[in-house]
Amino acid sequence: MKSSESSTRKKSKLLPPGNELGDNNNKEEKDIKKKKSKSSKKNATQKESDKKGIVTDASKLLNDSARKKSKSSGSSSSSNTADQQKTTEGTNKESSKTKKRSTKDKSSSKKESSTEPINNRNTNQETYTVDYEGLKDALRGSFSLHDRYDSIRFAPLVSKTKKGSQPLPATSASASASASMSKNKSSRTSNTSSPSAKNRHAEIPPPPNLTTDSAHKKKRSTKLANSEEKKTLANKKNITLKQEQTNGKKKSPETIDKKKNTLTLGEPVKPVVFEKKGNRRKNSDKKVLGEPVKPVVFVKEEKKKATIVSAKKTSEVTNDERKREIKEIKEGMKMIDQTDYCHPNDIIHGTRSSRIRYDRYVDPRICQEKLKQGVYYQGVLRINKRSRSDAYVTCDNLDSDIFINGQRDRNRALDGDSVIVELLDLETVWSKKKESMIQKREQRHSTAVERPPREEDEDDKGKPKYVGKVVSIAKPGSNQNCSGTLTIHRNSPTELVSPENDSLPISTEGDYNSADDVAIVPTKNNKDVRLVWFKPVDKRRPLIAIQLRYAPSDILTKEEKYKSLLMVAKIIRWPIDSLHPFGAVIRELGHIGNIPAETQAVLEDNGIEEKPFGKKALKGLPKLPWSIPQSELDKRRDLRETRIFTIDPSTAKDLDDAVHVTKLDDDQFEVGVHIADVSHFVHPHTALDHEAFDRGTSTYLCDRVIPMLPSLLCEELCSLNPGVERLAFSVIWKMDSKGNINDTWFGKTVIKSCAKLAYDDAQQVIEGNGLPESASIKFFSVPEVEQDIVYLFNISKHMRERRFANGALSMNSIRLSFKLNELGEPCGVSIYEQKDANRLIEEFMLCANMSVAQKIIKHYPNEALLRQHSPPHEKTLNEFIKIAESWGYTFDGSSAGSLQESFNAIESEEVRAVLRLVAIKPMQRAKYFCTGVYDASHYRHYALNVPLYTHFTSPIRRFADIIVHRQLEAALSDKSSCGYKKNAVQKAAGHCNERKEAAKNAQDMNIQLYLAHYLHMLEVETEKPIVCTAIVTQVLKDAFDILVPEYGLEKRIHVDSLPIEKFVVDAQKNHLFIYWKEGVEANWEWDENRRLDESYIEPSGKLLDHETVSDIIEVDNDESVASKKSVKVPDELLSDNLIDDETKMQRFEPLSKLTVRIQVNVDRSPPVINIYPVNPFM
Repeated sequence: MKSSESSTRKKSKLLPPGNELGDNNNKEEKDIKKKKSKSSKKNATQKESDKKGIVTDASKLLNDSARKKSKSSGSSSSSNTADQQKTTEGTNKESSKTKKRSTKDKSSSKKESSTEPINNRNTNQETYTVDYEGLKDALRGSFSLHDRYDSIRFAPLVSKTKKGSQPLPATSASASASASMSKNKSSRTSNTSSPSAKNRHAEIPPPPNLTTDSAHKKKRSTKLANSEEKKTLANKKNITLKQEQTNGKKKSPETIDKKKNTLTLGEPVKPVVFEKKGNRRKNSDKKVLGEPVKPVVFVKEEKKKATIVSAKKTSEVTNDERKREIKEIKEGMKMIDQTDYCHPNDIIHGTRSSRIRYDRYVDPRICQEKLKQGVYYQGVLRINKRSRSDAYVTCDNLDSDIFINGQRDRNRALDGDSVIVELLDLETVWSKKKESMIQKREQRHSTAVERPPREEDEDDKGKPKYVGKVVSIAKPGSNQNCSGTLTIHRNSPTELVSPENDSLPISTEGDYNSADDVAIVPTKNNKDVRLVWFKPVDKRRPLIAIQLRYAPSDILTKEEKYKSLLMVAKIIRWPIDSLHPFGAVIRELGHIGNIPAETQAVLEDNGIEEKPFGKKALKGLPKLPWSIPQSELDKRRDLRETRIFTIDPSTAKDLDDAVHVTKLDDDQFEVGVHIADVSHFVHPHTALDHEAFDRGTSTYLCDRVIPMLPSLLCEELCSLNPGVERLAFSVIWKMDSKGNINDTWFGKTVIKSCAKLAYDDAQQVIEGNGLPESASIKFFSVPEVEQDIVYLFNISKHMRERRFANGALSMNSIRLSFKLNELGEPCGVSIYEQKDANRLIEEFMLCANMSVAQKIIKHYPNEALLRQHSPPHEKTLNEFIKIAESWGYTFDGSSAGSLQESFNAIESEEVRAVLRLVAIKPMQRAKYFCTGVYDASHYRHYALNVPLYTHFTSPIRRFADIIVHRQLEAALSDKSSCGYKKNAVQKAAGHCNERKEAAKNAQDMNIQLYLAHYLHMLEVETEKPIVCTAIVTQVLKDAFDILVPEYGLEKRIHVDSLPIEKFVVDAQKNHLFIYWKEGVEANWEWDENRRLDESYIEPSGKLLDHETVSDIIEVDNDESVASKKSVKVPDELLSDNLIDDETKMQRFEPLSKLTVRIQVNVDRSPPVINIYPVNPFM
């Protein structure tokens, strides 16, 4: 028995007393625990008695086991293994603050614990028990998880496992993350609030029977002793222990007693060796637990909004096992007062200690509290396309955007995410930003002999008003997908694999510790590759690590194939210790350069799904042929005999607005705007309503439209086609010939349009040429319709003049229109010109929207859905004003009206058009909002300069208009509720803003795609370079901006990309002089070779200073006299000529014209349009 006692004494040192979570019912051991709570003066003498008590306890239990074994028959002692009870003799540092509890044991006759574990197991059975109540008491009040992660240890279960299985973890899953951040005492790291929503993880590992088996295999279950145990322990993992040899000798079976395993907090566990059978890996036939400990690996499997922590592959987990695990987790977590929040992405996965790359996310409940207190701010994150390290967050309660510097402060947030931001010290952050800018500038111009000096405060021109960092992602953007290409190796050539990486464990999800740490050593057959890399087309998206199981099966053997193949990947998660997120490849799109594939990539990047409507959505539509029921006709105002017609683009199919005018007397007119009554067919809370809401808006591409509603509604039932009866929602005014409104009527009507006119048709009438013969008029004569058009135009002209006189601002960008061939390829392009016919319809649509806004806010002041336009960004507006002043024009940016007056004062139409394009950059986009959420001062529409505005006139293509239709109908019925609560309206407004923004971006990107392919085809067909005229819009010290009016292209040209000898900057006159290399053409090929040439030396640059420099001269009478030192200015710089043939000099100044060459690279996605000035000295 001495050897048995000695062994027990050694084992007792593994775990400290006071933290046991299992059964311990020996009276002598209980007395020892009570004695340990006494004063520290008796600790020295108490240790000896503790040791003796533990030895006595172990001896008695072993003797009891031996007597039981001698009575049992049919089983030999050599065939059974048991878990040995682990105890310790050291005193826990936190034991004075921690309560001690123990649970019911089979041998005890009295309960010592008030709460029984959720999985109460027989002590003779070889199982593992977690006492959640004991864990709660052990953690309560003793320490914060943030401060003591590395002291939390879970005693590993020693078991006999299958081949290739991994030993169970021994530390908290978030120990690494917390330990590295324990020094930070901000609210972000001192958060102790429990999560309030589902699918959030406390930083406490689940019991081992719910943790991941890294070999992805089911664990064998031993036969249960009796039927009662089978009911209790069904589908549980039973684990057997192979006792470690002591001093090289095996212990006799008689010295082994079966005891229940305990889950204990405290000191690291003594290594216990597993014996492996037929392990496939070399030098891995034994696994050691304890040193070093391995973090818990959590695996999330979502089903019905519940979080499942599974120990098996998804395919191997049955429904019964899922239900059992969910129930057990819920029951266990109810018994724990969660004192800390940990986002799933903040849990450390893997075995190696990883560098923490980001800050942990703050508890959402704390975020909400600090948002109310004004400590945190919430807004949507936008990443700068030109400088991906810069991001901005627009907040409604701040007068300027919050600047987010760098990827770390962005904290894994993506473009379009709704984030919560904590403000930081401006000077500290900006000093780091300036250092980064200076370093990049020096690296870029390292080979230049001389560069123009920079002003002291030049780097501070872009200094923001607020800076901050992301502390939480309130709501991820709706689109987590992106298009791009797949490659095996990322750009970093210095990544190496350390030997220990070969045995990196894989969780059920197949996760690696970090995308940064799993580096690759290139081999001939790519055998060592474990991750491939997805490079998004949108450079605002990060590089995505793709595990091989989520990548195409032939990626390792056909890498070249995927370099030119567009694919779609989805970001799955972004761990706290990884610079890059993890993702999965979803599908292929097609090859780079293929227009349909590139278009699909544009849609993917903007989260626009092009798919058929669901069966449930279509089921609610009426069947054709359809006619208006008599009951519906009786409810509406009958306007079928009124002369109503539509004016739309010639290619339009969804005609959602029509107009009419009737002369009442000499100076009185009845003017009506009739909008398709979409809300009659799209009822709230139906499948069609939900699908239309998800789409938000129609997306107009160059070759097609992705509709918000099914074509049966868009092109048939709701489209106001000529000659058929249609349901409408009308706004009818009585006004004079100047457009002054005397009376307004709102109501539902039934109409019958007499004509479908194009804008060009109406323009012919306005110009006095009459309707063309191609125009078809039904029920009425052509002169009558022509007279109506003239009436409408005259009234709209007065309305427009009055609107701009009241301070409205007109800002229009260049819009391109393409002509397509039979293959859908662009074969012609033109600039879409807005004419008087367009302005005619625009005025009445604006008037209808403003009238409806006034009506719905009067009835529902807290729930009305309106549209507001914020003033332009102050900083960028001031930059625009400085640019205009450098051109010799004075601008007043105090209001929209003053800005419009400044434009009107410019005589040159060409200069005015260029300045309008430059002025678009400071402008913000208009947004939908709910009136009850914001103060009335935020309602105003800046560009229109009106207090109230909404969208009512396009319900076929905008869901916001459908909501406004429903609110207007409720107001006309004098209902107390509009059918929407304030929060629901604001949520819908935010969704409509997001979808409208995505549709607008997709449309712009699609236009650039078709323009690039058109220019490429033009160059191929003509076999000549594309040469056209450009206008200089801005001059900088080492670059200048140009505009190509013919195609609406804007480009910044850097002098480094041109074959020049040197350049001179005249900052006073805002001129840039470049000295060309004679006979060298500026093109993409030369620029690319220059980038690759390591011996290339950049051209030197100088700053021309017109002011003279003082020079101190000593005279005889010892008085210093300030004389002026003259500076010789080259003659060509003083000349009015833009080109000097003798010195090969060319001057660029604002509004000066130059000849440029356009080159397109369609081998990249998206296609790149390069523009280079033509060297005049060829």
